Amino acid sequence: MSDGKMKATVKTRFKELLAIKEQREERRISRVDVVNETGLSRYAIDGWANNTLRQTNLEDIAILSDYLGVDPSDLFVYSIEDSEGEQEAPEAEELLEAV
Repeated sequence: MSDGKMKATVKTRFKELLAIKEQREERRISRVDVVNETGLSRYAIDGWANNTLRQTNLEDIAILSDYLGVDPSDLFVYSIEDSEGEQEAPEAEELLEAV
């Protein structure tokens, strides 16, 4: 039984979306490629890829969403976990079906 405590998290879908872009373009895309093709820093791209991003700005979100060919809201997943570890969040499959 849940004690009512909830923890909300926001994670990026960068790796997942980059894999979709690789499939769509039939090429391997490294983080260095992303840095070179977007102008964003390696530090920022590593943060997106490793879910260690603590803050970003709207311009970076716009650049990445354009680069990946997705809506800015697709870059993130919001989830709520209760004390028993149950998550209430949209599934990644919903995103994959939309691409």
